[in-house]
Amino acid sequence: MASRLPRRYPLRVPVQDCASAFLSGQGIVYHCILTKEMAAAIVSAGLAIFGAYIGGRMARRAAVSAIEAQRAIDDQRRREDLRASQQVLAASLQAEMMALRDRYKTTFEPQFTAYQREHPAPGIVMSSEYFKVFDANSAELGILDAADARAIVSCYIALKGFADSLVQFSDDPRCAGSRTGGGMRVQDWDFIEWGVSQINTEAGQVMGDVEACVSRLNVYR
Repeated sequence: MASRLPRRYPLRVPVQDCASAFLSGQGIVYHCILTKEMAAAIVSAGLAIFGAYIGGRMARRAAVSAIEAQRAIDDQRRREDLRASQQVLAASLQAEMMALRDRYKTTFEPQFTAYQREHPAPGIVMSSEYFKVFDANSAELGILDAADARAIVSCYIALKGFADSLVQFSDDPRCAGSRTGGGMRVQDWDFIEWGVSQINTEAGQVMGDVEACVSRLNVYR
């Protein structure tokens, strides 16, 4: 009886060798035999890795977009807050400057423009409260445009200097003497007449500065 040749079976290698051959690009035909289940598992794993890669990139892009959107919102909010603060400050300073202008024109100016020689010199009483808004907010002027801040400071320096001029003139002994009627000399009346003229000239310049500064701040409305 003829002997049978042993049946040959395809060489099967461990699964890890198949995977190594597949990943290394050497081919799987000559290295191992894949079942349908193994092939499906490898394809699924590859798709999962690819999907994770794509998902990661999309997630990163979405995160970057969200951060940029939030930054834009924050920047817009800061601009709006700054604008609101500028409007409040500008309006407050305008109100104070206009109040000072009106106070001078209605109370002090008539005493100087209508003055006649050898009449009692104008008597002026002023308070530091007139500049309360500026004094309380001078540290905040930096939120305004630099040129506007300089114009405001310059205007208030002129206003405060003019206020000092009014008080110094009014308190001068010659002016005080004219109001009490005691021992006035010709040169005393000359001084008062000259002083009134100087005050009227300075008033015109300072009130012009106030008008210009008030108009300048309209840009923040």
